[in-house]
Amino acid sequence: MLYVLASEGFIHVDGTDFRMRAGDTVYVPAKYPHGVKTDPAVELPLEILAFGVPHAPLDSPHRMTLVGNGEIRESAGHPDAQR
Repeated sequence: MLYVLASEGFIHVDGTDFRMRAGDTVYVPAKYPHGVKTDPAVELPLEILAFGVPHAPLDSPHRMTLVGNGEIRESAGHPDAQR
């Protein structure tokens, strides 16, 4: 479960990018590959609050990893995510 605290950006779910804005809440089942990124056209960085249960231990190789901008494809006209 993600809650967008500030700014706007994208959530990448199972190969598709969806726009997120401050105040949006998004639920993504853990079985789907997913990630978030700030919209490069927006001045403020994306701030989110993320909840996950059950969660992997801190030393687990299955925890989230940080990826660079070039590793997630840019959104190409996908409609806004349903909120």
